[in-house]
Amino acid sequence: SVHGCEAAAVAAAEAEPEPEPEPRPVPTSRSRDARPVGSAHSLTRTVSRFVGSAMESGVSAGGQAPAPAPSLGLGLHRFPNGCTPLSHQVAGHKYGKSELGMLQHPDGTVLKQLQPPPRGPREMNFYNMVFGSSCHDHVFLELRKFLPKFLGTWAPTTAPNELYIKLEDVTRRFSKPCIMDVKIGKKSYDPDASAEKIQQQISKYPLMEEIGFLVLGMREKCR
Repeated sequence: SVHGCEAAAVAAAEAEPEPEPEPRPVPTSRSRDARPVGSAHSLTRTVSRFVGSAMESGVSAGGQAPAPAPSLGLGLHRFPNGCTPLSHQVAGHKYGKSELGMLQHPDGTVLKQLQPPPRGPREMNFYNMVFGSSCHDHVFLELRKFLPKFLGTWAPTTAPNELYIKLEDVTRRFSKPCIMDVKIGKKSYDPDASAEKIQQQISKYPLMEEIGFLVLGMREKCR
């Protein structure tokens, strides 16, 4: 089941966007033409509806998951195929010797390495359900407004079993993006988590069960 979602609230300074590499065209107008991410209140309502719908649709530890599981033993000390660490990441696991961090692909998209089962396959199942061409669920269609576009999966040519989820970079239109990483929900652990894991998460985020969200990090760029 899904107990929490992470969302990044992105705003931009009023400045001309910097030139961007192909294949995406660079807008010539101010950065206000970027895709809005919606209001926090609307997002919270949508996430709440999604949780109930997802539980009925099989996005759970016991649901069907893609196979085979990817290998996670490679690439932690290098940057595959010209990728670089995601410069706009303000919280979470950052790319390094022992971390599965976010990467920036040369084409401008964001890469998130698939985690071991059950979390990795469950996350893949989530994106396939929400962005599937046959999806007609009104909750999933509404949820799309608050998510980066899912662009499938990617793997380095030198490690084809090292699978990454490929996502749109919603900050790419902005020359000086202001970013906040917010964890939404009252629980940050799975229903099948051990008692030790549950206690560790409660100790890590003591106010989360009370207020239903947590600001993990933020960065505001000066104009």
